[in-house]
Amino acid sequence: MKITAIEATEVTVPIEATLRFAYGVHLAVTRTIVQVHTDAGITGLGETAATAEQVRTLSAPLVGQHPFDLEVVRNIISNRFYWSRDPLTAAGIEMALIDIIGKATGEPAYRVMGGAVRPHASMAAYCFYRYDNGSGHARSPPPRRWRTTPPISSTPMGSGR
Repeated sequence: MKITAIEATEVTVPIEATLRFAYGVHLAVTRTIVQVHTDAGITGLGETAATAEQVRTLSAPLVGQHPFDLEVVRNIISNRFYWSRDPLTAAGIEMALIDIIGKATGEPAYRVMGGAVRPHASMAAYCFYRYDNGSGHARSPPPRRWRTTPPISSTPMGSGR
């Protein structure tokens, strides 16, 4: 199996009410969808905050490589140029390759990445403040209480004003 093409498509999703967080304010969220195609007809999907141009530039030499050779791919991306050590770009491509491996073997991603470390994971959450969207009130949902499995029995969630 060989990589035949890599596509990168930027997608921008507008936010209904402006979102304020630690680094500033978001009016929209832009992410790049990475599609890695193989000669076996399997397409892997990944996502990154890197630009589509970054993905295209760093992924070009991967055509012809075997998608299961994750270390080879990491080495090609990381050691090509001194400016190519971009973890955002590498993560989106690697995510797509892990998707290909999972589809080809019928295994879930956690097993492809080395197996489950624990039977369940604790949840961490944070909240944002949403500015008024012109309707006279913030569009954040009312506070909620989320239920999870032990060791966290519940995590209070709240947002908005």
